[in-house]
This record gives sequence, C-alpha cells and structure tokens, in this order.
Amino acid sequence: MTFRNQRLDDLLIIMPEGRILKEQDTAELRQWLREQLNGTTLKVIFDLKGVDFVNSACLNLLVFSRNLIQQNNGQLILCNVPVQLRQLLEITKLSDCFATADRTAEAMAMLK
Repeated sequence: MTFRNQRLDDLLIIMPEGRILKEQDTAELRQWLREQLNGTTLKVIFDLKGVDFVNSACLNLLVFSRNLIQQNNGQLILCNVPVQLRQLLEITKLSDCFATADRTAEAMAMLK
C-alpha cells in the first residue's frame, strides 16, 4: 500500500492506494499520521477510492486513525468507501463509528 495526501489549512485528505493486507502495510501511514497530528486538531478525510482489497488490517488502520484523531479533538470522515469495506464495517458493527460520504466534496462540506 502507498498513500498520497493533500493538506488545506486544517483539513488533511489521505488517499491510500493498493491492497491493505497486513499490519506492516500500514506502518508508514500510521507513523506519518502521528507526526501530522502531534497535538494538532485536524479534520481528516480518508479517500478510499484507490484501495483495491481490504481485510482486518484495514479495519485496524481505520480504528487506530479514528482514535488518534479523536484524541487530538479532530474529526474523521471516510469517503469513496469500497463495497467490500462497507460490508466489513457492517459485519464488525463498526459502521456506526465512522462518518461516511460518497465523494470528497461531500466529506469536505460535512467538515465545515
């Protein structure tokens, strides 16, 4: 997995790409996110349209990110959530833990 990002003032858009298969695939993103937050309150959008395959490692990344962002009084919205991930969130009863939007523009509007 790789990721790109875009920052607009207090808004951070994270765009993971590829397959998220194991915890090692998310280590770089987790460390980078820790550094970005570091006591800063941010509004974060995970744009997941580039994610090909997900499993529990993806769920762990999202829960980790949600907790870290909330600890810094920030907000997190998932957008362009693949069907497979939506199903996984439903099965694990985590769907209520995440705000979602169909598109990035919609997620940005939700955070204003």
